[in-house]
Amino acid sequence: MPHSLNLGTINIADKEVAHFVENKSIDELKNMIVEFLKNQVETSRKEDRPKGKWGAFADRMSGLTTPEITEHIHKKSLDMRDGFEFRELETK
Repeated sequence: MPHSLNLGTINIADKEVAHFVENKSIDELKNMIVEFLKNQVETSRKEDRPKGKWGAFADRMSGLTTPEITEHIHKKSLDMRDGFEFRELETK
């Protein structure tokens, strides 16, 4: 059995939004609202899922490196590469 909801009259106070929807048909507005609400439901379902082992690890690791730390690591790796000597191994 399909469910329906009658929203009645909707007053839009935001001028930009009102201008955007003023020339839309009722069916267009209805479809826009339904799509928006579907996206909201799908997003909330995704957020409710428990995170896996790697998702939890990524959450703990995010924010641990600042741009300064990243730049320092990059600079040090370049310095180490410049100081590296290549020597061929003697084969027997």
